[in-house]
Amino acid sequence: MSQWLVVVLSLCSAAAFAVATSLKHRSAGEVPDAQNLRPTAVGHFVRATVVHRLWLAGIAADAVAVLLQIVALHYGALAVVQPLLISGLLFALLLRPVHHQPIGQRELGWAVVLSLALGGFLAWPGRLVERPRPSGPTGFQQSSRASSGWCSRPAASQ
Repeated sequence: MSQWLVVVLSLCSAAAFAVATSLKHRSAGEVPDAQNLRPTAVGHFVRATVVHRLWLAGIAADAVAVLLQIVALHYGALAVVQPLLISGLLFALLLRPVHHQPIGQRELGWAVVLSLALGGFLAWPGRLVERPRPSGPTGFQQSSRASSGWCSRPAASQ
């Protein structure tokens, strides 16, 4: 599978995580404030949060993000997928105007620094090069076979 597809899946996962965070942030602003709740009102707060439509949409976006990340990790290297998830910060920054919060010069500066650092990390020689997958069993499969053989071995009599 092409490494560029892995990059796209990873970026889509990061964007979905940013959308999920944004939705849950909006939901938190619309449910009752938890700071001054009496212990008896905590149940109402939890119930209002769990059934709130934006909270549920955020949870759904989290599920989509995790699925995209799993697919990206299945086809790509951990050293490519995980750093790309940092770009979720950039996507979250782009979603700030949705909450009527302007993007400041300082945030833009740090976004440029993050973009350059991520681009430099991924441009490092060999990072996005296709590597052949091993044809034999993976390390996990080997260790599970070894442990299953060890567990099924009858105990030696003394």
